[in-house]
Amino acid sequence: MKKQLYKGTFNWHGEVHIMYRYATEATAYDTLVRALAKRLGRVPSAVRIYFNGTVDNFKIEREEKK
Repeated sequence: MKKQLYKGTFNWHGEVHIMYRYATEATAYDTLVRALAKRLGRVPSAVRIYFNGTVDNFKIEREEKK
């Protein structure tokens, strides 16, 4: 599969983090969560637990070419 650019918008306890990464559709969430964990100095599993989908606190969308 070809990698495409994805934009992740994450609300981490009131701090909004916007990140861009190239990934496949299947790996976009994991790629962005790992990058955010590195930025925050946390382990990826802790970030995955916080963004588990039960609360509307993140959005991942594919960036369209202009």
